[in-house]
Amino acid sequence: MNAKHQQPPPSNNPSQQQQQQHANNAGNNSNQTPSPESLQNKIFVGGLHLGVDREALKTYFSQFGCVVDAIVMVDPIHRRSRGFGFVTFEDGSMGAQRAMAHNTPHKLLDKFVEIKLATPKGGDPGVGGG
Repeated sequence: MNAKHQQPPPSNNPSQQQQQQHANNAGNNSNQTPSPESLQNKIFVGGLHLGVDREALKTYFSQFGCVVDAIVMVDPIHRRSRGFGFVTFEDGSMGAQRAMAHNTPHKLLDKFVEIKLATPKGGDPGVGGG
């Protein structure tokens, strides 16, 4: 009996194809760009006034560096602010570090907010959000 080892033919099932692609990519992170959290370019902003929107976050934090993204997290059911958000600064701008080192508390719409360096989801609990 000739016992040649052959790979099974490619599947036509999209779900199986996605699982195989995921398996092929597992552990191959060398091509991925670092996240803003790992570059320490992203901050968590907590305790936001419900009236603070994306533009207000971006405008306020622009004094510390070039802001490339700002987002206020919104409750999908009630369509209102959840009271926190994230600000991402340009790579190498040190904006997050300048915001963290700011001597006076941060205040938006007459409400003091708390900022922390953002951590990736599943990261160290209790240290920022993300």
